[in-house]
Amino acid sequence: MRLTPALCRIAAALALLSATACGADKPVPPGGPPSGSTTLVLGVRDIPGKPGAAKLRPMPGISLYGDGTLIAPSGQTGALERATAYHLTKDQLKRLYADAYAQGLAKTRSPEKSETIDGTTLLITLTTDQGVVTTQAPADGSLQDYRAGLAPASWPSTAFSANPRPYDPPRLAVFAGYATDSTAPAKPWPFTPPDQGTPTREGWCTILTPDQSAQAKPLAHKATPETPWTSSGHTYWLTFRPLLPHERDCADLGP
Repeated sequence: MRLTPALCRIAAALALLSATACGADKPVPPGGPPSGSTTLVLGVRDIPGKPGAAKLRPMPGISLYGDGTLIAPSGQTGALERATAYHLTKDQLKRLYADAYAQGLAKTRSPEKSETIDGTTLLITLTTDQGVVTTQAPADGSLQDYRAGLAPASWPSTAFSANPRPYDPPRLAVFAGYATDSTAPAKPWPFTPPDQGTPTREGWCTILTPDQSAQAKPLAHKATPETPWTSSGHTYWLTFRPLLPHERDCADLGP
């Protein structure tokens, strides 16, 4: 009997629940996952629309680190993207690493074609003992069920060593573009003019210091992505996102 996509996703979820309940029963690749709170073990980005460059402004859908911390976006407050930090058990970390190997993500895969036009593309990075391997594939392809299972909010409590908590980043990334057609009242931007940041394909990028970030968070909470900001005689649109543990500057925000 051929399973429908919906039944395949149900089967994948049941398999994950069974594996979690029974312990880490999958073989771990040689050496196991890399360690370290700032070492990205597994990263997953969901790129909507036709294949193209990954967006830098939104956070990745999944960011898993060597200490078992998994960070995933969880909505938005004002102009600032929110995220949740999940703390996985050692067995769950090993299991996710083994699952990635089982999907063939530790080596370059043959390109796949999407079944839909302008469908979502998955961009997956896996850190192996040979380096970082990047896989790009259609979300409706062979990795569809694998991606559906990477939803920590649906995992049983036995997958975690502590309760999830809001991710409170020490630093923020700010993206800016000129707001030439805004007529709304503008807020003053208290830091270096945004157009002195790093040029990217999505506008200027600035990484705020911890002190600046602490000052900017309440400002971002009270704004929206449509709020204009003024600095040195120019008006800008600003969007804010948390800086992840492995990200140090604007160059680290992609792919």
